[in-house]
Amino acid sequence: MDTGDWNGCQRPRGGSKKKLIGAHVDYLLGELAATPELTLEQMAELVEQKFDVDVSRETVRRALDGRSFTLKKLHRDVVNRNSPVNKKKRYDSVVKFYAALATDKKVFYLDETNFNLWCSRGRGWSKRGRGAVQTSVASKGKDIHVML
Repeated sequence: MDTGDWNGCQRPRGGSKKKLIGAHVDYLLGELAATPELTLEQMAELVEQKFDVDVSRETVRRALDGRSFTLKKLHRDVVNRNSPVNKKKRYDSVVKFYAALATDKKVFYLDETNFNLWCSRGRGWSKRGRGAVQTSVASKGKDIHVML
């Protein structure tokens, strides 16, 4: 019995072939997991170096958007901030401070700006609905101490 439904194979429609295939996007997502602050230009260069495929920034952006990745403000998370060693150091410094106060020592407060010459990008890529987190060490450069 013929229902009138057409089940023929569809021929491909117009348009150019995609330059970024799934393997390329998977590679980029792996790179973003390690360094979420990559720019679109840097990601396009990575694809060109690894796969010898020349893509534009907009192509990379569309591919990331297709995988629900968005650009948002980076949250920096220091790897060893609350390690047992650092907790012990903080505890020891507080004990020393209160011991000095108990013996009527004069306390001189010095404030520093903690201005760092090492600057980094403040935005990163992550999956839609999740924050962009960059885990790193506490400092990557020399601090300049400014006393006023």
